[in-house]
This record gives sequence, C-alpha cells and structure tokens, in this order.
Amino acid sequence: MLIDFLSVDKDLIRVEGKGGFSVLHHVALDENYIHLLSRVLNICPDCIFDLTVRRQTALHIAAESNNFEAFKAMLEWIQSAFEDNKSMRSKILNFQDKDSNTVLHLAASINHPQNVAK
Repeated sequence: MLIDFLSVDKDLIRVEGKGGFSVLHHVALDENYIHLLSRVLNICPDCIFDLTVRRQTALHIAAESNNFEAFKAMLEWIQSAFEDNKSMRSKILNFQDKDSNTVLHLAASINHPQNVAK
C-alpha cells in the first residue's frame, strides 16, 4: 500500500521527517523493509542523494546500522543505475557525512569487510 501511495506522488518519498530522514533513509535503517528498497529507488532515483541533518545518505545509514542487505542492495542498484556514469557512482560512494566519513569508512569502521569489498 505504501508503494501505491508513493506512486501517486513520488515527491512524497522525499518528504523529510525527524532528523531529515526520508522514506529511503528509514528503509535503509530497518532490515524488515528491504523488500521496499529497490521499489523506492525506482520510483525516485534521486532519493539516493538525499541527506539527513548529519549529511548522511541512505548508504551511510545502512552501513552505520549494520544493515548489510540494504547496503548491498543499494550498491547493486547504484552500479546498475549509473552503469555508464562512473563519476556519479564515485560521487555517491565518496560523499562525506558531517563527520567526514564516507560509506566505505563507516563500513570498515564497523568491521564489515564484505561491505567494503563490494
């Protein structure tokens, strides 16, 4: 039902809640919503660039919350969506949060080499 609602007005996906969290940030945070991840990104691809008040993307949130499946799914989506745009992939992966951490820094600091290896 959520996806049907968001499909009517895709801009609702980007509405920020507490802490600047969008729908994608919440999906990245909770492993119970992994089934919604690709659908949200397909409805609103630009959501991958949305930032929280801590300047974190959904990738940062997934890495920080140990949600490996969401992290992996977003990396795969980014690889596919920006297949012909290496600079955009690099921009997403190297974006620094408020504490100057990239998603790869966070994944490595939480000791998840499988995240970094992707």
